[in-house]
Amino acid sequence: MEQIILILDKMDYKKKEPELKKLFTTQQNVKIYYTEYEDSLSRKVCKWKYVGEFLFHILYWWKSFRYAVKIYKNNDSAKVICINPIVGSFIGMLNKKGKFSITLAGFLFEPKKSNLYYSIRKKLVSKFLNNINNIVVYAKNEVNYYEKIFKVNNFKFVRYGIDYEAHDKYSGVLPNNYIFSGGRSNRDYHTLIEAYNRIREEVQLNLCIATRPVVLQHENISHIEVLKDVVLENFGSAMESAKFVVLPLVETEISAGHQVLLEALERNMVVLVNRIKAVEDYVTDSQVVFYESENPQELSKTIKYVNDNYEEVKEKFKNNREYYLNNYTFTRFIERLLLL
Repeated sequence: MEQIILILDKMDYKKKEPELKKLFTTQQNVKIYYTEYEDSLSRKVCKWKYVGEFLFHILYWWKSFRYAVKIYKNNDSAKVICINPIVGSFIGMLNKKGKFSITLAGFLFEPKKSNLYYSIRKKLVSKFLNNINNIVVYAKNEVNYYEKIFKVNNFKFVRYGIDYEAHDKYSGVLPNNYIFSGGRSNRDYHTLIEAYNRIREEVQLNLCIATRPVVLQHENISHIEVLKDVVLENFGSAMESAKFVVLPLVETEISAGHQVLLEALERNMVVLVNRIKAVEDYVTDSQVVFYESENPQELSKTIKYVNDNYEEVKEKFKNNREYYLNNYTFTRFIERLLLL
């Protein structure tokens, strides 16, 4: 009987275990591990000034390494499908003898300001990747991008999917009428804030951004409400009462914004997002309102248009939740991974 190890990245998926196991055949013995990216300690230290980000990553990596060691030691030869990319990378590091056949999902390797740090990371990651069979990325453009960097041809594009069942209620105070934005990686908040400030008085909408203050430290946020207490579990709750969502992404060759984009679709929200390839892999004009990247003038016009014609726009995108359920649930995502 074929041994399958499925490593998931949310404890909430325990509720779906019977459904997930049905995706496998009777000739496959499936063992599921549940992992997390953060805990109460890492969330606490990330708020500390100066050293918070550094300590957060140390704790994050250490937690992931401990998961990897436990899984590797407690299992014999098996096919591994790992949704947590950091845990998967560490398992790849341990897999020198090829005990596991590994599919690692969600690989991401971002450029860094320090060339030395980037080079060291590149060499370390290259060693891990040699022991991994399939490296799954969530944007089609990333396949060629990473193959050029790492000189390997085992990168595969699979559309992401995620469930948002842990809907904790956001306990903070929100305005009555607001635009919502949020997230940390690969965000272009400068364009959003500049666009908003041009028409702030005209549209009579507040702008709430759910992110860590350090992300906005170089921006003029005097007229912005920064929701620094929003976490993953209540992100959707803070989003759903907004009039619409703006997702401003950096023009990048790597994947960006998928979790926020899909949660906005799941909440049946109107979404404004700049047109980049990583987003076009998932949605079209039938699901979102596109605007040109790094163009605050166009974004301000788009915000004004959506606000002035809101009922018409809302009607156009009334099936966003249905589109999400048909394509981007976690079960749909696992189905796609199993086709590799």
